[in-house]
Amino acid sequence: MDIKFIARLKTDYNNWKELFDSSATEMNIFCDDHKTVVGQIGKNAALIALYDVDSSISTENVLPNSYMEKSSDLVDKHEIYSVNLGRVA
Repeated sequence: MDIKFIARLKTDYNNWKELFDSSATEMNIFCDDHKTVVGQIGKNAALIALYDVDSSISTENVLPNSYMEKSSDLVDKHEIYSVNLGRVA
């Protein structure tokens, strides 16, 4: 499963990116962190694209709790942009 989020930032993208990068190893537990892509969208938003996400995890719980707690001062909200379930048997 692939999931894309938009992070609505309260701060500068570079400050947020530093925090996100520090959480990368925690994301390896449920997705392929080598394929993870992040990028700046405009002035106050970022795209987070997670690939090969463990399908047993709900989309609301994909981002690690530690990242969510740390990011509360930097991110206004995370919006699910798209979910691709991949091949369905």
